Amino acid sequence: MSLLRQARAGLRSLLRKDIVERELDDELRHYFELATQEHMRAGMSRSEAERAARLQLGGITAAKEHVRTGHWEATVTGLAQDLRYAVRGLRRSPAFAAVAAATLALGVGANTAMFSVVNAVMLRPLPYREPGRLALIFTDDVRRGLHQERTAFRTIADWRDATHTFQDIAYFNTGRSTLLRAEAMSPERARIALVSANLFPVLGVPPLRGRAITADDEERRAPVAVISHGLWQRRFAGTSDVIGRTVTIESGAIRDGAGTLTIIGVMPASFYFPDKQTDIWTPATTYWRFTRESAERFPDWARRWTAVGRLAASSSVADATADLARIGRFLTATYASTVPDFPGFAANVVPVLDSVAGSGLQSALWVLLGAVGLVLLIACANIANLLLARGAARQREFAIRRALGAARARLVRQLVAESIVLAALGGAAGLTIAVWGTGALAATIAQRVPRIDEISVDARVLLFATAVSLAAGLVFGLVPAVRVSAADPGEALKAHGDRAGGGRLRQSGAWIVLAECSLAIVLLTGAGLLLRSLSLLQSVQPGFDPQNILTVRVEFPSEAAPTAEERTQTSLIAPARARARAGRLREMIARLGALPGVDEVGVIDDLFITGGGNESITIPGRPPETLVSGELNQGDVSPGFFRTMRVPLQRGRYLSSEDVEQRIRALWSPVITDMSLADKERLATPEPVVVNEAFVRRYFPGEDPVGKRFCIDPTNKTYWYQIVGVVGDMHRQGLEHAMIPQYFGAYLSSPNARADIVVRTARDPLSIAPAVRQALTAAIPNVVIAGVSTAGAQLGDFTAQRRLQTWLLSAFAFLALVLAAVGVYGLVHYTVVDRTREIGVRIALGASPADVLALVIGQGMRMPLLGVGLGLGVSLLVTRVLSHLLYGLTATDPLTFAAVAVTLATVAAVACWLPARRATRVDPIAAVRSE
Repeated sequence: MSLLRQARAGLRSLLRKDIVERELDDELRHYFELATQEHMRAGMSRSEAERAARLQLGGITAAKEHVRTGHWEATVTGLAQDLRYAVRGLRRSPAFAAVAAATLALGVGANTAMFSVVNAVMLRPLPYREPGRLALIFTDDVRRGLHQERTAFRTIADWRDATHTFQDIAYFNTGRSTLLRAEAMSPERARIALVSANLFPVLGVPPLRGRAITADDEERRAPVAVISHGLWQRRFAGTSDVIGRTVTIESGAIRDGAGTLTIIGVMPASFYFPDKQTDIWTPATTYWRFTRESAERFPDWARRWTAVGRLAASSSVADATADLARIGRFLTATYASTVPDFPGFAANVVPVLDSVAGSGLQSALWVLLGAVGLVLLIACANIANLLLARGAARQREFAIRRALGAARARLVRQLVAESIVLAALGGAAGLTIAVWGTGALAATIAQRVPRIDEISVDARVLLFATAVSLAAGLVFGLVPAVRVSAADPGEALKAHGDRAGGGRLRQSGAWIVLAECSLAIVLLTGAGLLLRSLSLLQSVQPGFDPQNILTVRVEFPSEAAPTAEERTQTSLIAPARARARAGRLREMIARLGALPGVDEVGVIDDLFITGGGNESITIPGRPPETLVSGELNQGDVSPGFFRTMRVPLQRGRYLSSEDVEQRIRALWSPVITDMSLADKERLATPEPVVVNEAFVRRYFPGEDPVGKRFCIDPTNKTYWYQIVGVVGDMHRQGLEHAMIPQYFGAYLSSPNARADIVVRTARDPLSIAPAVRQALTAAIPNVVIAGVSTAGAQLGDFTAQRRLQTWLLSAFAFLALVLAAVGVYGLVHYTVVDRTREIGVRIALGASPADVLALVIGQGMRMPLLGVGLGLGVSLLVTRVLSHLLYGLTATDPLTFAAVAVTLATVAAVACWLPARRATRVDPIAAVRSE
């Protein structure tokens, strides 16, 4: 109860100050009058009694102060007074306040903007229930080094039945589709996901409207769909009667190539899975080959699903990994595989956030946030030096206040209050910079960083900015406050000039400069490593000429389903349709080639690939175990593709138009499976292929591969290939990926297939894009043009994230270098001003300008050089966290370390030379007289 009364009394003193002061005056007058009357009764006169009462009371003002400081509210009042005094003091020094606040604003703004990115990508929860317990499960192809491969339905079912660490496991697969119509709407491209019935319960997100897919839908292969909120708004204008309406899609994912789906649910606006491009979810069993594929576990065509599971409450990712490894060992012992490219039963468990954001990007963002934190520390060091210099100029003021009875703690508190005011000013300005910088940063990296569209200055970001500002205020304010307030009042009053105690404060400033230079070296080293790494990467030759290449991603239209009569003549109808499609493709290439400004045209099924190749081959006469394992990719190209891309021919020939016909004959030749591999080869019609040099190095080292044959699927419907040429290696996975073996067959378009058309032009490729679009739609009606770009831009996209990381860290390092230079300049300038009399005496005694210059620069460079040495030592340890971001060099690259050391030393020397030059112009008579 006593504490409650104290709290109430304190709040009343703070909130009703005028009334409390009047009551205190009345109480003190009453006490004074009682004391006076008592002394008068003792025989004193009125004047003597009043004097005795004043002596007893100690003075009215002193008594009031004693009463005011007796409770907790006095501390609050004192802090408010300190803040008001600090504001008045800073108003008297606007230049100092502006420089300090601006320096802090840069540090706080950069930190807040970077934290906003980290918050959006990693800290903001994914739109699922308890997303930390969700994990994707991939097949781990250890032999080829492919750790996120898809899995067969049978294996996923075994995982689900035998697991002890997952509450439940769902599965899905995605593909492209065309929305043919939704009432009167025009066609639209969309992504469709084939999902198990338990997907939405596993994710823990119910539909906003309607219902989710059920086990009954899955069992009946019901043509139903749950749609995204975005599709609901686009195609149905957000109408409330969307449930029960239909959407017709054209896609090979649905049986018979097309289907009309009844909408049963709409997901919330925030929901997406597995990515933000997916608009339709339908039962996996509607896939037209589901019944056949669900009975298999080894062939590559049955391994098309990705699993997602919800961990049990007491299980971790490590537990799940061990659990699936146990299941994998059991499956390996139970089911023997005869398929050569079967990757085995090893599993890789990846948290959903790691799959969305990527572990590499997450670590890079943490590194960048740490780097910008170092920039803030350097900014704080600069402000601390400014406060030391300002404190040196106020030494006599503090000495007088100490002599008048002010406690050192009171001075420290007041100086820290001044720092807090500066922190508040800098933090407010920094938040403004962060809001602008966040928008600019989001626009710059929108295509390179996942979830960046979720960036915003929310409560977490505001809390971070506030905490950073206050922490910075304490960091840069406390040390100068302690050092400045430590001066002895007597010595300060006896010292000459206003800069009493300057040597001691200069020493403190020197240590701060040492810290600045050390931190700057760490940032410069990291930035230098990334810059050198990027330079080495960009010097890699891609294996083709990306200049003046227009790339057009197209998706071919579907064909009418074969009639009942045609189905009885598949061996005749299918090749005829293929030849017709090949003819239309030749006509399209001819039309494009005839356009003004077009030099050559080619087609490839996928110009750039983002995943690893998981193909495997069999070479007659070689046991499978003798073939080197690893990634292998297969592609299809038109006859003119390699010439268009300027890919050099090393041996043999390029593919020709006759090879297209040869492939058609090979694809629809009679299939006999129950014979030896040698007999299959003897009777086969092989497809002509061109291989790259990496293929030759792996499979035919030291041999001429032209004319050699190889096959895939040797135990079933075996496909044979004959090498007709060898071309140079192409970096289709980006410049930093090691070259993988590839083989290319003649391109043969198919319904709903996707391809990249490459057009070499004589001028800016994008300038002829409209004409190319028009020619494409004229040659192939209903073709969908999914994207238009350039080969250079697409190749650059592979290194875009690396360039972003390098640019940001370099910007932070440059800012740190500038701040360190300003710190060195400020210290040397302050030293020159403080030692003007000494310098004047030296000049009067015969010192030359060169002597003074060498003296000032030599003494000024001591701490920067020590900082360089200390920073290089720290960098040897710290830069190891960048190892996974480097290409072609180690984290201890000596050339980079030497370059950054020379750079900082040079900048520091220039920063020392500027004030040193001023020192050489000191007039000795004026310097001595000023003291």
